[in-house]
Amino acid sequence: MNNQQNIENEKMYKLNKQADSDGTSLRGNITVSTKRLTELFGLPSRSDGYKVSGRYVFTSEAGDVFTLYDWKSTSLYDEEMIAPEEFWNQSSPVTLNIGAKSTVGVGGFMSFLTTSLRFAESGGAR
Repeated sequence: MNNQQNIENEKMYKLNKQADSDGTSLRGNITVSTKRLTELFGLPSRSDGYKVSGRYVFTSEAGDVFTLYDWKSTSLYDEEMIAPEEFWNQSSPVTLNIGAKSTVGVGGFMSFLTTSLRFAESGGAR
């Protein structure tokens, strides 16, 4: 993917901590390095402090809201599991959930994430 395509892709989705994510639910998942995510988007917002240790909220140009989050993956849920700080700093890939209000646009959002992470890994800048 060339720089122009990445710029166009980036315009489609923005990290938006203020977006109303009420009503979103599981629509898919993606396997990624949480360390790479935090390098690219910063630390996730804290969530319910129990089943979800962190999440990112994005909005599309059309106003659709997408969430990216862990589910029952840390010691917040089960004290035998990895601590949230360690979870969000893993180089090895883990599966995260994608939430949305409907399935419309989920494929495009997944493509945005994959492309953004691949671009960052190749030395490109956001």
